[in-house]
Amino acid sequence: MHANRTVLERGRGQVVLDQLVIPQLHSLVAPVFEGICRHFIWQQGLAGRLPFLPLGAGRWWRINEEIDLVVLGQG
Repeated sequence: MHANRTVLERGRGQVVLDQLVIPQLHSLVAPVFEGICRHFIWQQGLAGRLPFLPLGAGRWWRINEEIDLVVLGQG
């Protein structure tokens, strides 16, 4: 915000949004969303609302493949 203050004060917020925010939106939002999903899985599992008990949750990746959330469970 501060770096773009002059542009924003001149009423060009859409330019900042289109050129600076939107192109980076995924990298800004994805880690937070993944954390929310992990928390939800743990919460639901420990409350008995899943058909298994979560034992671990995290990311999985291989050379050119990635899964944002993998849950290991028992049950």
